[in-house]
Amino acid sequence: MDEIRYREFALRADCQRDPEGLAALDRLGWDTFRLKLRAWYETGCWQEGTRALTLFREREAVSSLFASPMELSWQGRQIPAVQIGGVMTAPPFRGQGCSRRLMEQVLALYPKRFVFLYANDTVRAVYPRFGFEECPEYERQMPVAPKPGTLRRIDPRQERALLEELYRAGNPWAALSFRENPEVFLFNCFHGWAEDLWLWEEAGVLGAVRWEGPRMYCGELLGASVPLGDALAAFARPETRAARLGFAAAAPAGAPVLRQEKDTTLFIRPAGVNPFASDKLCLSPLGWT
Repeated sequence: MDEIRYREFALRADCQRDPEGLAALDRLGWDTFRLKLRAWYETGCWQEGTRALTLFREREAVSSLFASPMELSWQGRQIPAVQIGGVMTAPPFRGQGCSRRLMEQVLALYPKRFVFLYANDTVRAVYPRFGFEECPEYERQMPVAPKPGTLRRIDPRQERALLEELYRAGNPWAALSFRENPEVFLFNCFHGWAEDLWLWEEAGVLGAVRWEGPRMYCGELLGASVPLGDALAAFARPETRAARLGFAAAAPAGAPVLRQEKDTTLFIRPAGVNPFASDKLCLSPLGWT
């Protein structure tokens, strides 16, 4: 995509490929969300799978978003999708239509894909103007009988290849899962989940797990197919009695419970198939930003 002018701004795609553009985008990400975008790029985790659309005023990045094409696997079907994330504008430039211009551009790039994003409460009124609709999510909760396995914490800085291999293996227990774009998954492995990645060594299963007293939160499971109850039992601690599943586990994996995340709402813009129309689903926190 060639550079596009918008008022006094220049819209550039994939500025991370240019050292000066990457530095400017890194400053915007850090100042807005404390994101280390340069590190994501320079470690090789951000490659061709995620597009950055950025508005510049001269050499300053003032507004940006990321578009990550991927596939959603649901009921044996592969649904072309794109996730929009990292929507950010520097404070002096808010209210000038910068994010609106970027959103119009990204939707024009992917007119036939299922588009989704997460929004905080301050901008929930914005996205319906672009054809998005709020979408409730449902997690499942299951009782657990602990049978702890041998767990080894995964360091994403040292074992990125293993993480990519397990991502490709997928989540065999999920009714809805991400495919064909490991970059967002790796971003979350390096950021919010870096201390919570565990390998059940006997089975070769990766769990993104946090323990909360008698309950554990399982954001994702990837790897070999074993009974779901066995996998949860292996990641449980002796005091664990129940597991909350952050991915869309297939029935009969417990009753669906409305996800209640503070200041985080899923918006979708279906194009054809809409898995959320008929099933009570959620998206794994390791698959979106």
